[in-house]
Amino acid sequence: GIPLTSPVALLCTFPLTIFYALQKWGEVPITVAKMLGRKLRIHAVGIEKEMNFLDLFSELAYLLPQDLQIELTFIVRQDMLPPKCRTQSRQAQGYDMKVDLASNLTLLVKSGTYGDELNPLFGDVGTG
Repeated sequence: GIPLTSPVALLCTFPLTIFYALQKWGEVPITVAKMLGRKLRIHAVGIEKEMNFLDLFSELAYLLPQDLQIELTFIVRQDMLPPKCRTQSRQAQGYDMKVDLASNLTLLVKSGTYGDELNPLFGDVGTG
């Protein structure tokens, strides 16, 4: 095991929290996504700090089944976007940044507040 005093333990709390939520409450949304042959959509709101560690979220792809396609959307305030997102051109879908972290995991970054432009009922699983 990794000692709790290790920086790795602290950094891995971000993706492992999402993994835990999927393990605890994601059985039905995961099953529905697989049955319908579409991506599992997860919206995470207010995760400005986690934006500095985007690469860590690729670990989710290795923890979850390979046949499960995941679309992870981070919703952050416009003024809290990190510089690397501000320089990205806006995508056709209105996202500030789109990153394919793995073959089964896509990360989208959307600036604004939940409900302004993004329908809160759109996500399968929401965190905040």
